[in-house]
Amino acid sequence: MNEITKGSIVKYKHGWMQVTAAFKTHVNLGHIFHGKTTIKKVPRGEVYEDRDAWYVVWKKSETYQCM
Repeated sequence: MNEITKGSIVKYKHGWMQVTAAFKTHVNLGHIFHGKTTIKKVPRGEVYEDRDAWYVVWKKSETYQCM
């Protein structure tokens, strides 16, 4: 299992977010492309590293296809 650090793409509840700060017991999360923290003090047990799954979905999005 990958260590969750600042910049990691993680699955949280029903979507993916980016870790904007990582602490011993919790992380702060923000939008993947904007980086602004939107959710603070999420227990580490509620998130898990999921960059590969996010990238598969992102590659199929209309935004990605138009790049």
